[in-house]
Amino acid sequence: MNSDILLGAIAGGIAEAYNGGVLNHICEEVVNRLPQEFVDTMREFYKKFVAKD
Repeated sequence: MNSDILLGAIAGGIAEAYNGGVLNHICEEVVNRLPQEFVDTMREFYKKFVAKD
């Protein structure tokens, strides 16, 4: 992994937290491009750590 990828991942996480989420059209495009295994992991993470009950 190079520093550009790492910094992009960090910046994306900060931007999501700062802006209150990712716009739906961006989220849908990302989910369509990711392998299903990654999508499943991401959804489990959100259910456990992000979702507000």
